[in-house]
Amino acid sequence: MKPRAGTMAEVANLWALRKAGHVPPRPFVLVGPAWAQVASQFEALGTVDANLLEWSVRVPGPREAVKVVREAYQEERAHG
Repeated sequence: MKPRAGTMAEVANLWALRKAGHVPPRPFVLVGPAWAQVASQFEALGTVDANLLEWSVRVPGPREAVKVVREAYQEERAHG
């Protein structure tokens, strides 16, 4: 998925909610190679806190996204 204006707004909103403590620390998965470039630019500019970028897992495709979500779900179930 390419980052477009609406998607960028949604991502920024979710980062703001996470920063305010309204979103639990579950993985936030950004799918597609373009997100790595976007995150790198935000990091270089200091636009987004580093911890929010670390929380945002960037994966190349949907299979990897499913794997990240599945592993997080299994870990959450194992630890309550």
